Amino acid sequence: MPEFARPGRSFIRGQRTDMNAVSKRLVWLIVAGTSLRLGLAAWFPLANDEAYHTLFLRHPAFSYFDHPPMLMVVESFGMAVLGQTAESVTPLAARLGFVLLFAGSTWLTFRIGNRLFGPAAGLLAAIALNCSAYHSVAAGTFILPDGPLLFFWLLTIDRLALALDAAERHERATAIWAQVGIAWGLAMLSKYHAVFLPLGAVIYLAVRPGSRRTFLQPGPWLAVAIGLVLFSPVIYWNATHDWASFAFQSGRAVGGGFRPDYFAIALLGQILYLTPWVWRDAVSGMVRLARGGVSGDSATTTDDPANDVRLKSLDRRTFLLSLSLPVLTVFFYVALRKPVLPHWSLVGLLPAFPLIGLAWADHLATPATHSRTRRRVSWALGFVLVSTIFTAAHARFGLVPWNRFGQTGERIARVDLTLDGIIWSGLAEQLERRGWVPGPDEFLFTSRWYESGHLARELGASRTVLCYNRKDSRGFSDWANPADYVGRDGILVSMSAKADVEPACFDRWFESIEPLGTIEIHDGDMLLRTARVYRCRRQLTAFPFDRGSLLENPARALATRPFEDSANAARR
Repeated sequence: MPEFARPGRSFIRGQRTDMNAVSKRLVWLIVAGTSLRLGLAAWFPLANDEAYHTLFLRHPAFSYFDHPPMLMVVESFGMAVLGQTAESVTPLAARLGFVLLFAGSTWLTFRIGNRLFGPAAGLLAAIALNCSAYHSVAAGTFILPDGPLLFFWLLTIDRLALALDAAERHERATAIWAQVGIAWGLAMLSKYHAVFLPLGAVIYLAVRPGSRRTFLQPGPWLAVAIGLVLFSPVIYWNATHDWASFAFQSGRAVGGGFRPDYFAIALLGQILYLTPWVWRDAVSGMVRLARGGVSGDSATTTDDPANDVRLKSLDRRTFLLSLSLPVLTVFFYVALRKPVLPHWSLVGLLPAFPLIGLAWADHLATPATHSRTRRRVSWALGFVLVSTIFTAAHARFGLVPWNRFGQTGERIARVDLTLDGIIWSGLAEQLERRGWVPGPDEFLFTSRWYESGHLARELGASRTVLCYNRKDSRGFSDWANPADYVGRDGILVSMSAKADVEPACFDRWFESIEPLGTIEIHDGDMLLRTARVYRCRRQLTAFPFDRGSLLENPARALATRPFEDSANAARR
């Protein structure tokens, strides 16, 4: 952690900032953070989403049921750099591109903060991004669409700030608008959340009377055209797959009744994902901005006018609010009606990071608040640093002996992601040893996409692994033709459902189902998971995948929902 405001050692001296010192500390932050994430990427076992996402490499496509294709592209980068194949890709290779993208996201956060409020605010905004648990650890390391979205979202903001700054001066800036389109198109290829970015630009231009004439210029329309051209492979894929991805994602946001408890859970999750101290300063900054309490100037300026790249005409207040409020409004409205994942709304708080940097820089430059702020920043960065190192070490060496805590320890161990490697590799090994793996004309299946994802990765591409879940099979519903498995035998691996639900929910699809046995996965003397394995003789009819929305117990959906007439006829 840099030593702020100490005579002779600080990059803040009085009211001026040494740009060279800022640059050195930014490089230190990026190099140290990247090294730490590379270690985490190499040591940490693949989580549920990640194991499934590595299957994208085996099935390259213009898009996928649940996400656009940028996930696959970034994974392919690491695979190519380390000379691996889709069948043998290691966690480090699959995650490498995501780690490097976060290094770029750190730099972009500094760049945006520097443009808006000066270099000290930019550096501290970059530090704040590294203090936010989800961005820094999850999106910055693991195989998730949020990593590419974060990078290209920030890149779009960076280019959009220049374009709107030019609009305030009534300049066309067509080339910059083209760059906005490229950045936005790549963000759309990362995650559908990026649809909010042009909305932010529209709101800014509509609110600023002097900039409204920009709608009549070619720049914004060129940006939209370029973005849509880049996004067109996803549109084509959806058009040829019954608009499955669009229906799936939109179905997660519509319907439902008034549920304030869902909102409370989403808000709490957002606080925990960012960490309470970063979230508090982000919200505080946005509130101050909305009230007009944030000026365009920091208490620190640059020593070198040649390095002053700050925006001269952009209305910072309107710009940041236009990018933030639409996202937060939509997702919190959805959270009042349906369960949402906490990280869905986090991009709405990205505009707050320059504000955090500005506030921290001003407090550090003020003697009365310097010491307290320095301790807070050190604590925030140290918490993420120590937590990440401990988690990586625990994943590698098993530092926490859960078996010593009795039944409580066993319950915690069931949600300990560092044990996923033991669970799934152990299960695959026992399936192989007992001969309960599919032969050339057979297939293995589960009722949950993440279980099928783990088993498909562990058993290899030579084994056919499917997911039989009408409501949510993710990409498995596209990677195989259901009719091809009629007449074949299947092996059901049931890990989560109760015995009275599975395999009974599948009996109508097969001539007969017989138990093969039970597999218990242990870590030492502690039971982690139990798998019941069944042989399903001769599938009678193609399994019908429903392209509708998800969010219900898959086994219960199979057991209770009405089936097609053809399925009932096949059973009879």
